[in-house]
Amino acid sequence: MDLLFKKGKAGLIAVKDGAKGASVGSPEVFASIPAFPCTCVDPVGAGDAFNAAFLCGILEGKEVEECGRMGAVAGALATETYGDTEGYPSREQMEAALKGQAVIYR
Repeated sequence: MDLLFKKGKAGLIAVKDGAKGASVGSPEVFASIPAFPCTCVDPVGAGDAFNAAFLCGILEGKEVEECGRMGAVAGALATETYGDTEGYPSREQMEAALKGQAVIYR
């Protein structure tokens, strides 16, 4: 990842690797993010969910590792339902998942 920061153009990066997790970083911090456990039924929308949650974390001023964990949760949960956005977590579901609590859909 150092190569991505050498020219000073990137401030934050996230490299997604599906079920293997992701790597996120800034010039100062690098973190490997494990995949969030899920039962995949449809992978459509997982990448967009990861990106949306990662960016949400950035806009909320969270550390890059927390942003990566948010992305992993959203990406995984997106695969547990059919459709592009139906599995995206609410704020409450995201917070529960980040705390290691069960994520309940109604």
